[in-house]
Amino acid sequence: MWKKTAILAAVLGVLSTVVYWHEFSLKPKQEDAEESKKMPFALKEQAVSEIQITDGKSSFTFKCLDTDKKLCKAGDSSKWQIISPETHTGDESNINALLSGIVNLSAPEMISLKDESPETKTRLLKEYGVSPSDRSSTESKKVTVTLASGGKQILYLGNIHPIGESFFSLSVKSSLDENTVFLVPSHFKANFEHDLAYWRNKKIFPVQTFEVVQFNLKSKKGSISGDRKNGLWTLNSEFSGDIENIDNFLTSTMNVTAKDFLPKSAIPLSAPLVELTIKKDATQSITAKLYKIKKINSKTKKEEDRSILTLTGADPVYEIDGMQFEKMNLGLKDLRFSKLISSTDRFELKQIKFTGGNLGKDGLTAIKTDDKWSVFEVKTQAIQDSINKILERLSGNRVQEFIAETKKPGTGDSSLEIEFFNDAKQPPVRKLLVWKSKNTLYARDLNSKRPETFKLDNLLDDALPWKKETLIK
Repeated sequence: MWKKTAILAAVLGVLSTVVYWHEFSLKPKQEDAEESKKMPFALKEQAVSEIQITDGKSSFTFKCLDTDKKLCKAGDSSKWQIISPETHTGDESNINALLSGIVNLSAPEMISLKDESPETKTRLLKEYGVSPSDRSSTESKKVTVTLASGGKQILYLGNIHPIGESFFSLSVKSSLDENTVFLVPSHFKANFEHDLAYWRNKKIFPVQTFEVVQFNLKSKKGSISGDRKNGLWTLNSEFSGDIENIDNFLTSTMNVTAKDFLPKSAIPLSAPLVELTIKKDATQSITAKLYKIKKINSKTKKEEDRSILTLTGADPVYEIDGMQFEKMNLGLKDLRFSKLISSTDRFELKQIKFTGGNLGKDGLTAIKTDDKWSVFEVKTQAIQDSINKILERLSGNRVQEFIAETKKPGTGDSSLEIEFFNDAKQPPVRKLLVWKSKNTLYARDLNSKRPETFKLDNLLDDALPWKKETLIK
């Protein structure tokens, strides 16, 4: 009995192995083989050296610059150069997407001409627009892929299928196969509808935001010079720059992209609306000039305002998004530090002392321990929401106006002195005098020697502890 059981178990084991092999080894291979038959190109895991797109009206050839790095395959972030009809740096995103589209192209349907007579095959190929004369015509539409290994694969696109919008196509993998006609999906034709500007690299500035150490900006709002040292910006040699605002300004500018490329004759004779010079180091500088011009819209045939940018050392004139003018047309106020405390201070402060007004000359001192605020003078926990509200409001852009002359501070309960400490044993990182006058809020930086007053956003008013009850229950 036990022998029969052992034999049965052995048979079941063999059957299980066969089923497993069929389901997880043989079947996937068969499915992959069937799927590969639907693909006009056989480029999986193949490195590509060149791609050429031709449609009779125009022809573009792209050369991969990373073949020596074992890249240039679908899914790689490869660098490309346009080598025809002109030489330019290629748009990496668009050309890599093109390569992925070519490699993964699959025809949902195929037509076999294998069993057709020579006469019928010749007639059908002509009807499909992929006959020998069609393929050799200067009007033929085709994609040629040159492999890094030296071989070539070609896809000829013919007429549109009368039912649906797919294209009749013939493929050349290792050799021309006239027995199999691929019905290539209509979306693939979009690759033939782009102009040279689409395939060109549209990044304008060859500099990253973090590399900029100095800038000079001239606009309708005045002139600003900025110098960065130890991560901090100084404007016009005396004003503290707002790190976040300057970073946003430089980032939006360094990342501006071209919508189109124009000849130098497009530059107007008038002075630029904005001129920006940036420096990476003491020797390398780049100057950009922004202009507004009139240009005819090719679709509406109407004259429109366009923004163009020129760059030292670059031949083309770049057409850019019209909104970029507003992002570059900045004045000193836009880039000055317009917060009463920085965003970093908001979370790193360990002690805040409030004096004056109803709080008296001794005032109240809020101390943070283990992320909890308490009031030192009364040895009680502070109202956490009140402290957080004060810090949130003070770290926002609350300075509405910088007034050069010193205004006379208020007296009595209309003024408040605030000192901020990152370390209780060190001097305050900032010391402010805040007061109200005719329902308007003002402040002065007591650490600064500059005779200057800030006009503040009245949103601060209800957050400040004019009375003890704001901080203590």
